[in-house]
Amino acid sequence: MNIFKLLSDDTKLRILKFLLKESCCESICRIRDFVKKDHSVVLKDIQKLEKAGLIWTNKEGKFLRCGIRNYAKMKKLIKLAEEVENEGKEKRNLRKINGKS
Repeated sequence: MNIFKLLSDDTKLRILKFLLKESCCESICRIRDFVKKDHSVVLKDIQKLEKAGLIWTNKEGKFLRCGIRNYAKMKKLIKLAEEVENEGKEKRNLRKINGKS
């Protein structure tokens, strides 16, 4: 799975940011409330992030705990993703100013 493709998705990026702040999450419901998406969407995104090796998960009873695998690397990846996103926004704004689509 392409990590940069995962990081280009706003929901997945918000999940990673939430997990960076929380260190570990005891409930998908807390993530769902944070990203404001349906439970099934959040669960699928978590599975994709785990498959890519970005997070870990551990099922305990009816709860699925999850967290970031490597905090230092994840902070760098998120910073890079945000910089790329900001550059894209700046280019789109310049095109609008110059009258190009």
